[in-house]
Formats: sequence, C-alpha cells, structure tokens
Amino acid sequence: MIFSLLLYFVNIPLGRELLNLFQRLTLPVYYLKAKVSDTVSNYVRTYILLVDARRENELLKREVESLKLYKAQLDSCRISLEKVGISTGNTGSTRCGVIGYDPKGEDSFIYIDKGRNVGLEDGFIVFYGDKFVGLVQDVFGGHAKVSTTYSNKLFISCMLLKQDPKNYIYKGGFPYGELLYVNWEDPVEVGDTVVLRSPKDKSIPAFVIGKVIAVEKKQGFFKKVLVKPDIDVRRLEFVYVLDKKL
Repeated sequence: MIFSLLLYFVNIPLGRELLNLFQRLTLPVYYLKAKVSDTVSNYVRTYILLVDARRENELLKREVESLKLYKAQLDSCRISLEKVGISTGNTGSTRCGVIGYDPKGEDSFIYIDKGRNVGLEDGFIVFYGDKFVGLVQDVFGGHAKVSTTYSNKLFISCMLLKQDPKNYIYKGGFPYGELLYVNWEDPVEVGDTVVLRSPKDKSIPAFVIGKVIAVEKKQGFFKKVLVKPDIDVRRLEFVYVLDKKL
C-alpha cells in the first residue's frame, strides 16, 4: 500500500516536485561527503609519503656519517703510509692519483695523473704500501700508463718470500699470473708468497706480487705455477712511483 502511494504521489505533478526538491537538497550533502573523502585520502597519502621521506632522510644521514668516518680513516691511513715511506728512506717516490682503469675489465693497466712534468720514465716501479702494482709503460706530458700485474705484457724478476734464493720470471695475466721456468724439483708450493726481486739493484724493496694458488705438472722439465696478484687495481685511488728501474 505504501509503495502504491509513493507511485501515486510520484506520478502526480506535486510528487514529482517534492522528489526534485529532495534531490536538490541532498545533492550538496553527497558532493560534500565525496569531497571530504577525497581530501582525507589525499592527507593520508601525503602523511605516508612524509613518513617514508623522513625514514629515507634518516638512512641518508647515517650513510653520510659512515662515509665521513670512512674518509677520515682513509686520510689517516694515507698519512701513516706517507710517514712510513719517509721513515724507511723511501723519499725517491712520487705520489700519483689514479685517473683511469682498463675499460675491458681485465685490470691490465691504469692511468696516473703525472708524467714527464715530474720526471717519470718508462720502467719506473709503481707500488702501493708493500704491494707491487706494476711498471710505468708509457709516459706523456701530464699523465702516464702503468702495466699492472694483470698485464700479459709484464715480465719481471721475482722470488719466493721463503728461504729460496732462486730467481724466477713472473708473467702477468688475468685473472692469474704465472711463474715461468719452475723446475720439477723446485720447492714451490700453494700458498707461497711471490715478491719482486731486482737482479741488479738490491736496494729495491721486495714488494709483494701475489700468492701461488696452483702448481700443476707440465710436459718437459717445468711445472705450471699460477699466481694470484695481491693488489686490487679497481680499489686504487692513488699509487707511488719509485724512481728506480728493475
């Protein structure tokens, strides 16, 4: 009965007017409700973004502080290294920044930021701490190219750190170098440390080249000895050039 009455009033002009009036009165309420809902949603999203940004800022601050501490430690190590070089009488060396690496990823050479302008010459020894880096290969006006222990063009005289006076030839290579002309009876073992040795100048320090990682038998009179270089070329920011040749 109620439904019939509603249909009756809707169908008459007065009912339609009342219905239109009701819709006009309620429409702003629905519009306001939708606007309030959208506004609240935007505020919630903004708050979440602000919280995330605050967390990101905290993480970035921590990383910046860590980097500052790392830089301070690096500067301290650099100063200590320079003092060690001076105290050992190693004053005939030049500190050079590393400005380029092997683009092939084989670490066979690096570029340094000094050259003829400071008296560098081909064949000068390049080192970092007690590690042998390589030899100056090409010298230009303001920079130079250095062949590293990973270069297959590098052939240098070396020996084992243990009590073995015999000289060997280290041939560079990537990822491993090799000791040449190691006889069957030579006491070369995995784990042995290979160091630089000049047959002419005994004042050149025994910089560490690397460690023996494999000893294999070969046909003939020699053994195949693989050496893993100690220096990590990609981590070098600066090196020292000793004004001496092998």
